[in-house]
Amino acid sequence: MSEAKLKKTATNRLLAQHPFCCFCGGETVATTREHYPPKALFDNSHRPDQLVAPACNPCNDVSRNADLVTAIVARWRFSELEETEAADIKKLIQRLRYQAPNIGREWLEMSSGTGQKRARRHLQNNGVPVSFESGYVSVGQETIPQLNLFSHKIALAMYFDATKTPLPLSGVVFAQFSTKEDVIANGIPDEVKAHLGAPQSLKQGQWDTRLHFEFRTALSDDHNVFQVFARLRYGLFVHGTIVVHPELSPDIDWNGWLHPNELPSILLDPRFHGR
Repeated sequence: MSEAKLKKTATNRLLAQHPFCCFCGGETVATTREHYPPKALFDNSHRPDQLVAPACNPCNDVSRNADLVTAIVARWRFSELEETEAADIKKLIQRLRYQAPNIGREWLEMSSGTGQKRARRHLQNNGVPVSFESGYVSVGQETIPQLNLFSHKIALAMYFDATKTPLPLSGVVFAQFSTKEDVIANGIPDEVKAHLGAPQSLKQGQWDTRLHFEFRTALSDDHNVFQVFARLRYGLFVHGTIVVHPELSPDIDWNGWLHPNELPSILLDPRFHGR
């Protein structure tokens, strides 16, 4: 069977079991299956066929730039890139120039001489060791909303994978990303490590994607609260929390939390354009 037929068969099988999109409240018919995290995160865009979620076309399309940006930022590291990584990131940046030129321009501006000085000063002020032999790119207002959108989508995808149920429209999600510099400066919060399970990764036979993607999850006994903490390669970390029934906790300030159908607003909402 050809690869195209295998893909179509796998999609039809998933949609037969889970016919509604898991990214916008579970009330829209799913038309495709979406890999989360995306294939572009992995070497040669090759990953086990796991963590695949049902999606409608609008939800799939809205994060095209977010997935691409994440795949690139996650590869940013302090040491020199390996040969496969260098080849992959070159291809991904070429895609970015055509697909999201505004983000490419932002990175060029951020990597200027002035941008380099500003980035190094910021890292030094936060206790992060700085190498003057390495170049630095800061994420700005074009990049940050894309990373925030990705963070919220992967939280919803991981929730679906854990429960096999889309988060309903009445539920809420809150997610945030951290860079490798953030983690070096601040570490991983103790409450995150205390509440989440053992590290997991995608596996297929002897193939383990732990170097590229590792995650921890926790689901409360009443299935009302779900948490995930994920590491994406070397450069990016995501912490997300989902509450299925927020009405059970009326005293909590839900500012900054989103209902699943509100995710596209991240790209326009100023709250998600800064860190």
